[in-house]
Amino acid sequence: LDVLAHILGQGDTSRLYHRLRDKKGLVYRIDGVAFTPRDPGLLEIMAILDPDNIEPALEAVLEELFRLKYLPVSDEELNKAKLNLESEFIFNLEQVEGQARTLGSFEFLADDPREKEYLASLRLVTADDIMRVASTYFIGDHVTAGVILPTGTENGLDQQKLAQLITKAENKVRPLQQSTEIQQVDNTFLPDTYRFTLPNGLRVLLRHDPSIPTVAIRAVFPGGLRGETPDTNGAFAFISQLHFIIGNRNKA
Repeated sequence: LDVLAHILGQGDTSRLYHRLRDKKGLVYRIDGVAFTPRDPGLLEIMAILDPDNIEPALEAVLEELFRLKYLPVSDEELNKAKLNLESEFIFNLEQVEGQARTLGSFEFLADDPREKEYLASLRLVTADDIMRVASTYFIGDHVTAGVILPTGTENGLDQQKLAQLITKAENKVRPLQQSTEIQQVDNTFLPDTYRFTLPNGLRVLLRHDPSIPTVAIRAVFPGGLRGETPDTNGAFAFISQLHFIIGNRNKA
């Protein structure tokens, strides 16, 4: 849960901060934190935003939560989160005050002061663990939403509206589970890009951008010298020219 919360909402490079603030401009600030005592705890997402953005921001937050149920996080994102958590944890132990705070909080919240076991467990977290935990806790009936509004501002969020937003958000990301081979492509110029393989062997790159009401498709085949033999050399050049001629005739 700590790793999951870090991936979601801790830092300016987290998913929620990047997608809701930097990309969509729905919030001024957003954070996520896991409170995991020995008794039932909470995963909290907190945001500062304009009242008009409450519903779209809440829907976007739910999409990111549910996305973790259906798509594995990349090794790079997972290792970065674990490294950051471990670094922060060790940094807090550099001073006696930090050591006392850590021992006391571990004893009080978890009834176990052994921080080394926590670090060992942290290092073992896998992408499958993140999906398992997300599937366990990210259930629509478990969501609680609260808002603090300026005086005189009308609150249009009620239980029925919340239920609709939950259903809409999960329906958007659930189809991503249809292929077990689908993986998010990290460090691309265009964000939210996914790769998977069809049963016939074709590799597909998919990017969903709900702000553009069109669909664009491009098919790319291996060709040229890399895809030709001495007997077929020049075949792809001929095919490409044939397509160009047919296209011009159709336009004419």
